[in-house]
Amino acid sequence: MAGKESRQEELLKLARKEEQRGKLGAAYKLFLDAGAQEEAARILALAGKHGEAGRLLLSSLGAEPSRAAAKDTWARKIVMKAGIYFSKGGMNKEAAKMFMAAHEWERAADAIEKSGDKVAAAKLRARRSGSGSFDDKGIDPGGKGGNVTPAQARRLELEGKHELAMQAYVQLGSPLDAARVAASAKRFKDAAELFMEAGKPIESASCRLKAGDASGYLDALTRVQKDDPNYRKAAMAVVRAAIQQNLLGFQIEHFLSEFIMTGPQNPGELESFYLMGMLYEKRGFLENALEMFSKVIATVPSYRDARTRLEQINNSIKGTVEDYKRIMEEEDSFRKGSNRNIKDSGEMVGLPDLPELPDLPDLPDLPQVKNQPAPVQKQNESQQEVNSVHPPPSGMIDVGSTLAGGRYSLKKKLGEGGVAIVFQARDEELDEDIAIKIFTRITAKDSLVKRFKEELKFSRQLVHPNIVRLYDFGIDTGYRYITMELLLGRPLDEFMNDGPMDFKTGIGYLMQACMGLNAAHEQGAIHRDMKPANLFVTDQGTVKVMDFGIAKWQRSTGLTETGSIAGTPEYIAPEQVKDFAGVTPRTDIYSLGVVAFEMFTGELPFDDDELMALLMKHVHDQPPNPSSLRSDMPLNLENVILKCLEKEPDKRFNSCLEMVRALQEIYTTL
Repeated sequence: MAGKESRQEELLKLARKEEQRGKLGAAYKLFLDAGAQEEAARILALAGKHGEAGRLLLSSLGAEPSRAAAKDTWARKIVMKAGIYFSKGGMNKEAAKMFMAAHEWERAADAIEKSGDKVAAAKLRARRSGSGSFDDKGIDPGGKGGNVTPAQARRLELEGKHELAMQAYVQLGSPLDAARVAASAKRFKDAAELFMEAGKPIESASCRLKAGDASGYLDALTRVQKDDPNYRKAAMAVVRAAIQQNLLGFQIEHFLSEFIMTGPQNPGELESFYLMGMLYEKRGFLENALEMFSKVIATVPSYRDARTRLEQINNSIKGTVEDYKRIMEEEDSFRKGSNRNIKDSGEMVGLPDLPELPDLPDLPDLPQVKNQPAPVQKQNESQQEVNSVHPPPSGMIDVGSTLAGGRYSLKKKLGEGGVAIVFQARDEELDEDIAIKIFTRITAKDSLVKRFKEELKFSRQLVHPNIVRLYDFGIDTGYRYITMELLLGRPLDEFMNDGPMDFKTGIGYLMQACMGLNAAHEQGAIHRDMKPANLFVTDQGTVKVMDFGIAKWQRSTGLTETGSIAGTPEYIAPEQVKDFAGVTPRTDIYSLGVVAFEMFTGELPFDDDELMALLMKHVHDQPPNPSSLRSDMPLNLENVILKCLEKEPDKRFNSCLEMVRALQEIYTTL
């Protein structure tokens, strides 16, 4: 024990000498080796790395900051100091959380105000004012009258003391009155937030528009509930905003789903459907455009040039049908010529053998249209429906059945989802076991053929030990199927059900996932739905990236299945929420960061029962520090995760290879 203390003192002396000599990097490492995290954090702050300094302090707590601060004076001091570091680093929201955990209410309010949220700062000050007074600003300065009264709030409003009146109404629990005061004072940003708190998203949207906040305007409109009498009016406004901002993303598609499903109900809505069709067509989402124009001509057959556009899109999609047999024949030849019998050798168990990692380089608006009202006719249901889903015929799907004229024999059901069933099967022609995914969606037209053709192109080029290999695409009795490499093991989400993962094991899995994704990115494909369920761990420890079914091909136009929304909300990147065109390889890096956060903490960085609220957290909220949920989290691993979760794509890793380098450095120290 004495030897350990002596060693610690020696390290501290060396650290201070290095600091005096101006060698902050060496001093930082020595302080860390000595277990002096406060001193190490101080060095980081001296070097201008205030955020890292704050996170290092929090990692020493061993518990969530508010719980730790409530139990221990030392912990409260650490939390307070972390808040100061965050504040100096301009991380005002994080600073506010720390000050609140330390019960430093005025500092917290100041930090919130610096972050630009004056309403929240006012709420905090009002809530913490104790007797109901507003410090020395005019209401009941002696605190004799108890809580502020409605009469006092009204008097302040009449006297033009808008700031105090807002605070008064906030304390009275009347955000609607506070919003009204803010709007009358032309404080539209504050009014928008208060209207939203009062459950008035349309009024909030109006204030956002007056404040010149186009993004906030769209966000507020998409908060209108689908059972709200004004939902359809809000939907038309969302369409106009999407056209003006040239946006098409998860947020918009989710909000408009009910509006689109029920079809146009009046001339104004008919124009909205037409405009959405144009937007989908412009952005290359041809099947979605097909659906929009189909609904338009089903209502008014002669509306504008909708029929012409519909026919052009149909011809474009049908043009691929004639090529389908040729493509299948080419793929069959390609498949037979390739070595499909390579088995996992075990070489990639745990940490994969990594190659040398060289530095790599970074990888006409819609026309103005006028509303042309037309008489709304009854929809023709046969024209309206493009795709339909039917229960699959039991004879085809059951174990023991065959596909492709007896070539594939279904041996065992491996899994079943909302749109497909996966079987273990025998390829009788090549005499080997495979997996086969049979889609339970049957199409009335051949509009999905192009989608399958694009996936076939993916499968030819995405050949890597860390990507599941696809073989054939085919059609049997109207149902599409895919044959693929048979994997034995478990998807990553099943491993994660056991709780937070061991660091070394988890980092090894992440590195392999990065290598697979990097291979896809080099071929121009972006996964767009990276999540634990799409990472499969074989019995040999090899990670396989699965399901490129909604992948975006950077060199081609977009194509999604009609009515589908790409991505999984818990793992979706901010740019995916806002605009599908913003998707880049860094989108997959963000989603992989969410996977890593959950892998090592057992919790998601963002969660909410309400979908739109969850999406907005990805867009606007900062994730908690992983170390606040797991005290033994290495600081460098936490920094990797938080870098993946940056809101701005340019602040994330430039590539998956760059992320591998960072993870490899951590792996070698464990």
